[in-house]
Amino acid sequence: MRRPSKLNGYESVAVRQRRARTGCIPSGIEWMCRYMKALEEWDYTNFQERFDLAAQGTGSNDFTSIATNVSNAYPSFRWRVEQGFANGAAKVHRIREIIAERRPCLLSLSRSPTATSTSCPLSKSTSER
Repeated sequence: MRRPSKLNGYESVAVRQRRARTGCIPSGIEWMCRYMKALEEWDYTNFQERFDLAAQGTGSNDFTSIATNVSNAYPSFRWRVEQGFANGAAKVHRIREIIAERRPCLLSLSRSPTATSTSCPLSKSTSER
């Protein structure tokens, strides 16, 4: 059986990144929340601004810090951050596994073809689904 190469219905959820310099992870997490319809009761009006730690001057915008802040604000929502892939191929393999499980993920891509991956897929924990 062939694994899905994309998430069903991902195209129907659009989130505009409101801060070009600092908002990619907050907007990505907002997209994941909207896609999973996990937080329908939330008012997403200021979601990105609320969790854009760099723009607030309260921290750095990385997967772990923002996911932790979202989980602290909404304890029923948990994230798994995976790091330390040996190379890009290992990261792509893991991303394909997550998509095959029909779970959305965020990822970082290196700007250098020789760099090893140190950031990760970010996905909602399976134990919390």
